[in-house]
Amino acid sequence: YLRAARRHLEEDGRFVFCFPFQQKARALSAIAEAKFFIERSCDVVPRVSLPALFSLFSCKMHEVPHEVAPNFIVRDREGEVTSEQEAVRRSFGWP
Repeated sequence: YLRAARRHLEEDGRFVFCFPFQQKARALSAIAEAKFFIERSCDVVPRVSLPALFSLFSCKMHEVPHEVAPNFIVRDREGEVTSEQEAVRRSFGWP
């Protein structure tokens, strides 16, 4: 996907994708191989008591500072949806 994105993006374009957290090293290697630079990354944790499930990457074709965002937590320790997840739902028009 990274190689295909490189062929189709405009010079200041951005490619955003997710990848399994367990294979994060593979994603980082693929990003470098495709000559992209990470603009921002974040790991997504489904519930506070669980490990990260996947990582999100925003990449550019030119060098940019890499911002590592705090983990995005979907549910708290009790299983309740976090305020951050509620905000994402609202942004998609979900009640």
